[in-house]
Amino acid sequence: MICPNCKADVDEDALFCPHCAFNVARQPRDPHGPHLPSLESVGSPPTVPGKASSENRVGLYIVVGAILLFGIIVAVVLTALYLYRRGPTMPSPTSTSRLDIYVTEMHMAMDDGRGLGQPGDETSTFTPSDRTIHCIATLNKAKTGTKLKFAWRIVDVYGHKDEKIFEFDYTTKPSEKVVGGHVTYSVDWPKGRYKCEVYVEGNLDKTVEFTVE
Repeated sequence: MICPNCKADVDEDALFCPHCAFNVARQPRDPHGPHLPSLESVGSPPTVPGKASSENRVGLYIVVGAILLFGIIVAVVLTALYLYRRGPTMPSPTSTSRLDIYVTEMHMAMDDGRGLGQPGDETSTFTPSDRTIHCIATLNKAKTGTKLKFAWRIVDVYGHKDEKIFEFDYTTKPSEKVVGGHVTYSVDWPKGRYKCEVYVEGNLDKTVEFTVE
């Protein structure tokens, strides 16, 4: 065989030219002569395309996931330490006062008929001639200076809806848990649905409806 590089005579079974080290194994062989494997077929087995890159991506995902998990654990620990050192959160005075006093029971009542503006029998249904209608609210405890407001409103009366009739402000006295307010019409009440709202320290606490039939 002749080396195509230096034109020297080379053995047929040689892989490299002994004179110039040219790779003669890559050159076309005589189909009738001895067959020798090319360099591409010698050595390690063929690699699968994309396998190495896929394995690299999986490894990268594992590393990133581990870093994120570590960061989450650190954040949780730091938050727990902050809350432990800060201690329990105390409500503000405004929130405490609103939660401290509230209405436990509320009902409507007729007038006792003695002309002294005192409530009589409890009811939620009145007649048009029941000129004075009472609203009675019971607080969870007595606290001097608690500010209440009674508001009578129309729910649905001859097409009139959600209209204010009368409001009454009251400040509790010592040992006073049951508080009442009343409204008196100079004429018969129109038939329909009404309601009375009770506000404690400016916040709507409870509502009761009544009807005039």
